[in-house]
Formats: sequence, structure tokens, C-alpha cells
Amino acid sequence: MKLPLSLLLIFVFKISILLAAEEKYKIVCYFTNWAVKRPGGGSMAPEDIDPCLCTHVIYAFSEMDNNQLMPMEKHDLKDGSQPGFFERFNAWKSVNKNLKTLLAVGGWDMGMKDFAGIVKSEKTMKKFAESAIKYLRKHKFDGLDLDFEYPGKK
Repeated sequence: MKLPLSLLLIFVFKISILLAAEEKYKIVCYFTNWAVKRPGGGSMAPEDIDPCLCTHVIYAFSEMDNNQLMPMEKHDLKDGSQPGFFERFNAWKSVNKNLKTLLAVGGWDMGMKDFAGIVKSEKTMKKFAESAIKYLRKHKFDGLDLDFEYPGKK
């Protein structure tokens, strides 16, 4: 009786170590909203991605206007009865309950002036943070990726 119980305890211990090791890694993936425009077999829509491959998926990109987030592409938002890419992208969370989705703002094409406008004062940072939280919640994102590339170069 003692042998099977000790084997069970060893088994449970090993499983718990494996599960703990698994949880400490983050696999972060990007989905670009212009991928649907690629020619031929390179075209990708939100439904073409396996939501179980990543722990976090970042939707690239959003734009900014007057320190507020806004969609970059028309298809990001709902059009009549057709769900937009934001909605279709975040539907992955119904398949993978542990998936976290983030919206990226910035990228190669975004100039420094947009980010400089955010950080110029405590008031503008607060305004951006409050409006970003509201926007992210409205579109069901879990977080924001500030993709500030090469600050000071543009």
C-alpha cells in the first residue's frame, strides 16, 4: 500500500513541476490587419490563425489621432451586420480561455510626434491612458502594446 501511494505522490509532484514550468513562458504572436490584402495564399484573416499556439496575440496596428486610439483599416470595425477584424480577432478567446489579446499602436510608419504628444505632460499621459482603457475595453482587448520604434530618429 505504501509503494503505490508514494508512486502517486511522485507522479503528482512531477506533473505539478511540469505545469509550473509551462506557465512561466509567454508565447507572444502578432497578427497584422493588412495580412488580408496579401496576394494569393499569403492572405490571412483572423480565422486563419490557431488561437491555441500563443499565450498572447497582438493585433497590429491601430493609429492615433489627438492622443486617442483609432482603427487603422476600415475592416477593423464592424460594417453593418459584418463583424470587423477587432471582433473576429477577439473571438479567439472563446476557443482559448487563457488567451490574452493586445492592440498595438505605433510601428514603423508612425512618426515620433504622436508619441511625443502623449508624453509631453502628465495631463496628456493621463488623457491617453484613460481613453486607451476605454477603447480597449470597448473592443474587448486585454492590453496595449506601445510599438515606439526608433524614438528620436523620425
